[in-house]
Amino acid sequence: MTPLRFLAVFAGLLIGLSVVMLERGRAGLEISDIMVGTTPATLYQRLGAEDPGPMVVVAHGFAGSRPIMQAYSFNLAQAGYQVLAFDFQGHGRNPVPMSGDVTQIDGTTARLIGETRKLIAKARDLSVGPIAVLGHSMATDVLIRAALAEADAVKDTDGITLAAARAALGARSGADINPAQFTGYIELHIEQGPTLDTAGEQIGVVTDIVGYREIMVTLSGQQ
Repeated sequence: MTPLRFLAVFAGLLIGLSVVMLERGRAGLEISDIMVGTTPATLYQRLGAEDPGPMVVVAHGFAGSRPIMQAYSFNLAQAGYQVLAFDFQGHGRNPVPMSGDVTQIDGTTARLIGETRKLIAKARDLSVGPIAVLGHSMATDVLIRAALAEADAVKDTDGITLAAARAALGARSGADINPAQFTGYIELHIEQGPTLDTAGEQIGVVTDIVGYREIMVTLSGQQ
């Protein structure tokens, strides 16, 4: 067998293996193409699921499209999540060209944020419970800004939105802290406690601090 023929056979085997892996990822899933306004999207969920899991909105990066994020969509759907993936303006099968000034937040980014929020609203219509977002590259910036905009619309028990509460803070809201006012930063851990106690130094002790949770996520698949 000539080297050229060997490469052709090897390439054919790789293509065949890729098709098998792709089809295995689809197994047991219901995959539906939908339109959200002018934005093409794909909904992934397990076949016959009596209790569909939380919804995850999946967004691709610059010059990408839904198929590039398909491995994530398959694995999340196989794990029991509902997944709504979409093509940004100017990408994939989206008929609307990307427009606006890409160097300005109120240009292209604002348009993509608006588009993303429409997908989040659609996700709420299709699912019950919390909505998660997952993005790659360019999408991470858009998703964070969209999530912040969504948070601004959240109301407390008195009906006050987060945006209104932040506005009430006036200049204190969102103002950058001047690093020149600090000469240094020291982070104390509990393992330094005995040393500081023995030294007889006076220290400030925080009695309350923000709580947090840690979770371990394992994504298995091929890309």
